Amino acid sequence: MSVSKLMEEDKSKTYSGNGNEISIHVGVLIHRILEKINLNSFSLKEAEEMVDSLSSTVPEKFRKPVLSQVIRLLERYPSSQIDMELKDGQILFRELPFHHKEGDRFIEGRIDLVYQKKVRYT
Repeated sequence: MSVSKLMEEDKSKTYSGNGNEISIHVGVLIHRILEKINLNSFSLKEAEEMVDSLSSTVPEKFRKPVLSQVIRLLERYPSSQIDMELKDGQILFRELPFHHKEGDRFIEGRIDLVYQKKVRYT
C-alpha cells in the first residue's frame, strides 16, 4: 500500500471548498517528509517535528486543514502495509531519476522509492 492509497482512504475526511488545493498541499508536504525521513525506523515524533518545521511552506489560508490531514496520515503510516514491507524488505533507491524515449517524445522524472520485498514461501 502506498502513501497515495492512504490518502485515498482518507478522502472521507475531505474539506469543503478548496479540496483540490488542500490535497495538493497535503501531497507535497507528505512527499517532502517521507523523502527525508528514515523509513526503516519511522518515528512519528520526528515526522511531526518535520511537519512543524515545514508548516510555513503551506499558504496560511490552507495551513490548518493541510497540517491536520498530514498529521492524520502520518499517524496511520506506522501500521500500514507499506511500512511493514519497507521494514521487512530492503530500500534500493530513493528519488531515482529516469529518462525514457517513446517515439519522438521524451519522458523524464523521478521514482520516489524502489525497494525489494522479502519473499515469503509457505
